[in-house]
Amino acid sequence: MVTGVFSSFLTMFFGGTGPFVATYVKAQDLERHAHVATHAMFMTLQHLLKTVAFGILGFAFSIWAGLIVLLIAAGVLGTLAGRVMLARIDDRRFRIVLNAILTLLAARLIYAGAVDIFFTDAPQLTTGGQD
Repeated sequence: MVTGVFSSFLTMFFGGTGPFVATYVKAQDLERHAHVATHAMFMTLQHLLKTVAFGILGFAFSIWAGLIVLLIAAGVLGTLAGRVMLARIDDRRFRIVLNAILTLLAARLIYAGAVDIFFTDAPQLTTGGQD
């Protein structure tokens, strides 16, 4: 429960809480199918709660309907591809790939944070147009 509250708090500041939740699920030491199912359920609940909250706050979903449909379709295709890949690898390889992906995502977040902290006053690149 504490992890869910913390993850929900994090999602107010940045949308990418999936790696945080994946790290929590990884610590549960589940086999690969259980890991993926648990992570999927956590993310589904989190996104459902966010959708309800944004709806209550008056977000205009209809404006974004086309993009939402495309994102749902991409999610379905990703799920189908992931199911095939998950069936073809064993738990040991799954853990290796999971660790590699989580490490790369963590490095990217650290890099992005460092750039934001240390280079916030850097001059912005322009596309050649005049201001």
